[in-house]
Amino acid sequence: MYNSISSLASVLEIKEHAKSIATRSKGFSAKALISSARFQIDLARLRDVARDTKAALHAFYVAASLLTTYMSHPSYAVDRTKGNPIHNEFLQFFQVRTMSLV
Repeated sequence: MYNSISSLASVLEIKEHAKSIATRSKGFSAKALISSARFQIDLARLRDVARDTKAALHAFYVAASLLTTYMSHPSYAVDRTKGNPIHNEFLQFFQVRTMSLV
């Protein structure tokens, strides 16, 4: 998969490729989207350490697109109720991942 990412020349191409991958995830459960975004951020960090900046950028864009997909879904408003396990997972994701990106 990363061979094709390495062949992408511009940031715009990387971004569009990542969006197309996230678009295929519509209809997935909220938990699956959050878990996939978590995995993509971890992957991005690994790629960054390996100095594969294009693959790292791609993984970050996929993660952002997956979270945007979740947040634009009608169930997001329902999931935001206090005590909802999906909302708690979403908050935990943001707290942990945001701090690790700083």
